[in-house]
Amino acid sequence: QKPSFLWENLVSRCCQIWSHSHVVSCRLWILSEGREEKLDLVKVVRFLINSSTFNAVNVESFVDIPMALDESAWGRSEDTVRSATKFALDCLLTFDYERKLRSRNELPDCIVLLLLIARLGRKQVQFVSGSIMDRLRNEEGDNRNWLLLSLLRLYACFPFSMNLGAVALRTNLKEAVEICANDWLSWRSPMDDSLQDMVEASLSINSSPRSVQSLVDTAKKHPLLLLRKLDRIIYLLERDALALGSAVTKDESSVVVGKSLDGSLSAVVQGKPLKVDVKHWGYNYTETIWMAVLDVVSAVPNEVLFGCALKMGLTDLLDAYLRLVFIQSQLRTSDRLSKLKGRLTEFFELFKTNNEKTWDTWLSSSNCDLSSLGAVRNVMMSCGFISHEQALENIKKAHKSESE
Repeated sequence: QKPSFLWENLVSRCCQIWSHSHVVSCRLWILSEGREEKLDLVKVVRFLINSSTFNAVNVESFVDIPMALDESAWGRSEDTVRSATKFALDCLLTFDYERKLRSRNELPDCIVLLLLIARLGRKQVQFVSGSIMDRLRNEEGDNRNWLLLSLLRLYACFPFSMNLGAVALRTNLKEAVEICANDWLSWRSPMDDSLQDMVEASLSINSSPRSVQSLVDTAKKHPLLLLRKLDRIIYLLERDALALGSAVTKDESSVVVGKSLDGSLSAVVQGKPLKVDVKHWGYNYTETIWMAVLDVVSAVPNEVLFGCALKMGLTDLLDAYLRLVFIQSQLRTSDRLSKLKGRLTEFFELFKTNNEKTWDTWLSSSNCDLSSLGAVRNVMMSCGFISHEQALENIKKAHKSESE
């Protein structure tokens, strides 16, 4: 048996030296008559890719793709699209493509073919997604996982063409993210740049209510894509709470600036007595930015927010809020925390109600930024989010789960 790369080179060479009419006739035969033959799935998929003139997979924008109608005619007929989709999905479920399915760049040929078909328009996207959904009804185990990852990849590339009004589709996409949350964070999407710009604009000192509302709307419509920006959101919050230098100024109406309960310290510099205010992270923060993040994140549907979002960095975000509240509660400006703490209390209640098991696990975990306090429950209790009785109950649950 010859190495696979030789067959791939042969298929590529055939597409290069055969006449255009011969390539078209071969493709037509494969997509019409080939379904009844025992063809090599890998070679068929490779040939369909190589014989396509629209072979760029990564979508850079949503502008209509210019291509000659005669070159894409096979991708505009329902029969040929059904046949090509079947070849691709059969190939997907016949071979082990797990590593490539999870990869950012190295996609298996069967996924490349599905994405090339989908690039032709909204109808093709919905047909391919529908075909994957049909297969999902009859598959389980690894095959089901590979179909879910394929569906998620299709959504990443064509989010505006998917019928997200269908509950079954949304459920399957959420399940797919739970399978590959870490991989999902690195995949490409044409919404990446616009989402990044929206996050930056909404979480700046000069943000407008309209920009925040746009991000809230996106959180409702495309929560899985927005949640991939949690790391950036956390970075912007961390940066906002850095101690202000003497040369740095912010709008005083929205910035909370803390002062130590002990007041200024005395120091002597070059023989002169001075009053020194020692500040560190969390002594100041922009209230509107921290509230805006809660508005945006709270707009994510609860089944997503307290499901797969927990694998995408949600608890890291909550850790940052806890750290800020803990530090501010030790300062003279603690009275200005009431609004932020009120919103956080509501959020924590939703967390506990929607996913009590993970809530208990999080309370028992360590807050890496406040490691001296031990478990998160200790920070929560110190900040007044939970009572001593609730903390003791969590300790009992943690010991019980460890003994089982």
